[in-house]
Amino acid sequence: MRKPGMPKICIVVLLILLGKASLALAENELLSEEFRACMDAAESSVAMSICLAEETQKQDARLNEAYEELMCKLPRDEQMALYEAQLAWIKFRGTYSDFLYEHEKGNMGLVTSGYWYVYCTAEQARQLEFLLEDDD
Repeated sequence: MRKPGMPKICIVVLLILLGKASLALAENELLSEEFRACMDAAESSVAMSICLAEETQKQDARLNEAYEELMCKLPRDEQMALYEAQLAWIKFRGTYSDFLYEHEKGNMGLVTSGYWYVYCTAEQARQLEFLLEDDD
C-alpha cells in the first residue's frame, strides 16, 4: 500500500533533479570546453586556480568586447546609464567574491570565490551580448 503524498515527493525530487540538470546545462553554455576539461583534470586546488585564472581572462575579454560594442551602439544617455550600471556590477562582483573567499578561507576559498567570479563574469557577458542581439 502506498502512503498518501508519495507522488508529490517524487515530483519534488524530479523537479530538483531537473533544476540541477538545467543549471549544469546553463553553466556549460557559459564557460568554455577548455575550462571544463581543465577542471576535470585538476587534481589540486592550485591546478583549479590555474584553470580559473585562464577562464577568467577569456570571460573578461568576452565581457569587455561586448561592453565596448554595446557602448558604440547606444545613444549618449544610455551609454552613461550602462557605464554606471557596469561600475556598480564590477563593485558587486569584487565585493561578493571577497566575501566568498573570507567565508571559505584557504585554498578552497580561492576556488569557491574564483569559480563564482568567473561564472558571474560569463553571465554578465551573456547579458551584454543579449542586449547587442536585441539591438540589431
